[in-house]
Amino acid sequence: MTSIAFLLIVLVVIIVFMLNSPDFRVARQFRSTALKTLLSRSPDNPEDNPLNLNLIAMGLRKPYETGGSLDNLYHFLSKDPGRRDFPGAGGRRRSAGYLGGATGIRAEQYIADMRASGDPEKLPEWVPEYTGKVRALFDNVRNDLLVITGVPENLTELPRGDSSERSITQDTEAAVEHFAMMWLPRGETKSTYSPDRQKIREFLQGNRRFRKRMEGIDDGWKELAASMYNLSMNPRWLIAVHYFPDLESELDELTKIVLAADIFRRHEDMMKLVAGTDGPGIMWLPEFSYYKNIPELTGQIRSADVEDVTIFFAKVNLGYSFRDGRTQSWLNRRKDWLTDYFNVFFSEKELSDFSSVDDAEWRLALLKGSGLNEINKKIVLTLPFGTKKVYGVRELALVKVNLLTNP
Repeated sequence: MTSIAFLLIVLVVIIVFMLNSPDFRVARQFRSTALKTLLSRSPDNPEDNPLNLNLIAMGLRKPYETGGSLDNLYHFLSKDPGRRDFPGAGGRRRSAGYLGGATGIRAEQYIADMRASGDPEKLPEWVPEYTGKVRALFDNVRNDLLVITGVPENLTELPRGDSSERSITQDTEAAVEHFAMMWLPRGETKSTYSPDRQKIREFLQGNRRFRKRMEGIDDGWKELAASMYNLSMNPRWLIAVHYFPDLESELDELTKIVLAADIFRRHEDMMKLVAGTDGPGIMWLPEFSYYKNIPELTGQIRSADVEDVTIFFAKVNLGYSFRDGRTQSWLNRRKDWLTDYFNVFFSEKELSDFSSVDDAEWRLALLKGSGLNEINKKIVLTLPFGTKKVYGVRELALVKVNLLTNP
């Protein structure tokens, strides 16, 4: 017994010595730094740390939160269109801030253009100034969202400012890549461990804080789309649209891109930049409910060659946020309309829309976003988004799409 006790004491001493060796102390420091960089709610030097998931989520929310480009537009729309300025001093100070600089210069140019092209006798005096400022503020929204979404320039005709900033999806991939380079599993040191894609994946998927941060990013996408749909219903935005109809089509296109970016990032491997790409990765899929009552569709799609006839056979399901009962009820009441809608939707596509080309994943996401957008525009007419957990449809699941040419 004495010998056994002695051996156990010796073993404990050896383990304690190993765990406190310089190599293990360095390993603990690397592990702690990797976790704090990726997952902390209050990382060190946040302005210099774009690799933190909480800060990435904040960047996604920035346009619609206080002082963001979308929030500034909403604030301006709260003013009586016929008034030159806000009645209160606080409102005047805030509007002077976001209507200054380059935004103010663009607004003045838009105002001058409208005055030069409009009929003074038919155009109310306040319209050029009001519409010009709305257009300039929407430019800021559009530029911010094109950066956030990362849509390839060749896939949209919306004008965009020059920017080298990364999209939210690219930031997330870079954050996971940095984590993989820094993180060490428990019991490993820099000399005994090389990045293992499977171990990294298992650790992240089992980590509660990682799941919470990814849920926060998902919530950001929901709220961003909700803000866009509610803007389309804002009475004072519609006044500007009445006098400058291009605003409506630009908002429509931008909303489709936001929907598409949300779909695109859910099907991207967040570990795509991590070494050892042969191993499994992580695709973050939030919990959805699905409307599956649309019957199988069939019809003919358009073709550039009139001699070619392409028949489609399709089955689609609609994904919406889990427990969004109001969206579910809305869909349940419109089975026939949804069936007719998707028959027309597919018949208006061309064969090239389903071809494998460069940016194929983005093109598919944009196709889905286009399909969902028209449905959400109907839903928001009666159910404002973001309230009572209503967020409309967020995923178009193409359960089956078969194309048969020249049968």
